[in-house]
Amino acid sequence: MIQEYLFTTEEHKVEVERFTVSDKIQKEIKNIENSSCWTLCLSIDSESEEAAKLLDSLNTQIYERYKPTVLSNECSAYFNKSLFPIVNEFERKLRKLLYLASALQGDRDAHKVIIDLESKDLGEIFTTLFSDSNFVRCVREKINQKTWQFTRDEIYTLVGKLDENTLWDALLGCDCVKTLRKQFIELRTYRNDVMHAHNITLTQYRLAKRLFQNVNEELDSAIGKLIGAQAENEPVTPANFNSTLGSALSSLHSLHSQVDTSEMLVASEMLNKLVYVQPVISPEGTKTLSEIGKLSAGEYTLKPELTAAFTNLGKIVELENNISPAVSALRKLSEKMERYKIEIPPAVIELQRNLSEINMRTLLEDNDSSDKDEGDKSNG
Repeated sequence: MIQEYLFTTEEHKVEVERFTVSDKIQKEIKNIENSSCWTLCLSIDSESEEAAKLLDSLNTQIYERYKPTVLSNECSAYFNKSLFPIVNEFERKLRKLLYLASALQGDRDAHKVIIDLESKDLGEIFTTLFSDSNFVRCVREKINQKTWQFTRDEIYTLVGKLDENTLWDALLGCDCVKTLRKQFIELRTYRNDVMHAHNITLTQYRLAKRLFQNVNEELDSAIGKLIGAQAENEPVTPANFNSTLGSALSSLHSLHSQVDTSEMLVASEMLNKLVYVQPVISPEGTKTLSEIGKLSAGEYTLKPELTAAFTNLGKIVELENNISPAVSALRKLSEKMERYKIEIPPAVIELQRNLSEINMRTLLEDNDSSDKDEGDKSNG
């Protein structure tokens, strides 16, 4: 098992050379010829949790002290590989629970619902089961109505007064697989870390392992209760299970396939043109202009940094031909986003208002008048 680090200067070399490690660990420093770069390699002749534990501790120390580039992180790879079976087990058991709950309804919708579920990835299933779109919309509306710099406690109170009704609670009940219901965000994060080979520490590994083991046991119990209740002719899911879940899955598919983002792309291109011709928008705003354009590629959730974009607008003097199309494109963008319940960032609304209010004729006349005054002063 190997940990390998790249250093690009000699700054920490003496200190790293003096860095002591356990007798179980081999340490080697190699210089890269014709460059100031060099590498540190730590290795253990073992592929075990104990070896990964030793290297993880050193990895934390080295990275926090020297901030090198990590070339090989095999202790993290070991944690990923060790977690993969129980993460895979979790996803399969979750699907098994949903398939059984659908099939045991015995109605004609069951087959279609199961096929729809099979076509969805875990992220889409989580969105369907644990996200209440009406709750999200209400929270956004309430926050956007705030006219001052609100406090955290104020937002907690505001959100606490809103009802949240998830599909999981409606179809399977609040007490079904409680750990999954309460910690699905952590489960999703850990699952993505494992499936996408993200670096994880020993602490994260242990927390993830314990969490998935607990959820897998609860899923086994829920599946057993579902089958047992069917045997006793005491169904534990509502009669409209398939119609409700089927509608939710169809809505999810509809959002991804039917949103016409052409106006969004037009707005993005027009705004970029404005910046190119007359750079009156801040660098931060310029970096996030592409976020609207990304909606046309299927990314329907705007990133938080977009709300800080399109600031520092100054006088736009030479853009008379571009202002009107930009305002029109923004108007269409706003209509599309409202129709599909996508939050319109306040900064975009403010930009639309500012562009609409610009009187190009006045700006141009003011500029001409200023030039004339300067000329008169020169002549005088």
